[in-house]
Amino acid sequence: MKQIYVESYYRSGYSRFMRYFTDILNHPKKEAIEQRIEIIKFFDDYGGEATRRAFGKARSTVFLWKQKLKGSGGKLSALAPGDKTPLRKRKRLVHPFILDFILKYRACHPGADKTTITPVPAGACQCAGIKPVSESTVGRIIGDLKEQGRLPKSNKITINARSGRLVVRERKPRKKNRRKGFLPQKPGDLIQMDTISIFTSGLKRYIFTVLDVSTRFAFAYTYKSSSSASSSDFLDKFFKVAPFVARRVQTDNGG
Repeated sequence: MKQIYVESYYRSGYSRFMRYFTDILNHPKKEAIEQRIEIIKFFDDYGGEATRRAFGKARSTVFLWKQKLKGSGGKLSALAPGDKTPLRKRKRLVHPFILDFILKYRACHPGADKTTITPVPAGACQCAGIKPVSESTVGRIIGDLKEQGRLPKSNKITINARSGRLVVRERKPRKKNRRKGFLPQKPGDLIQMDTISIFTSGLKRYIFTVLDVSTRFAFAYTYKSSSSASSSDFLDKFFKVAPFVARRVQTDNGG
């Protein structure tokens, strides 16, 4: 059983303390708050020097936490660590020569990745007296250019076998079936289903697989076809071997 330190902030008794304690029961930084409460208790029992040696916290820090507690009327959530994100974030500085080269290269070679692009400008950078960038840096630059919308969209090019003409199709963003922010909490909340085909010894078979994300319970079965009837039969079998999975589940297709 965890003990919580109670000081003079709760003079009116236990009921008031419990009202403030419930303030951190579901707090995202509950562990940090409880640790600071323990440090305050240790400080009051053994002093500032012992606290500095044991926890590395100065006397001024502990007094600041106590001041926050009193200023909030004793609410423990006041001890939650604040946002440490810097107000002025460092911006990535890229040499205009390298930036222009990546833009031109991607315009001529749509879809080229960082591994393909990195060795190409190395010689030109040395001639211009510029330090070549690493592969990871090129990847970050490409990511920044995509967010800014400065890179041309990569299209899928295919050839028509009958006419011999090239067909250019714009790539469509892949749709995500999982709801934003949804995380499975218990068995059966979310399953992933996929199908693979195997051709061997003149026979083609389809292996249906399913995985429960929460428990990692997996099930597979082989069929002669990948029809909807096979899918329905496979799910019926899965529900029988895994009764904890409800029939109304949200699926996330991995294929």
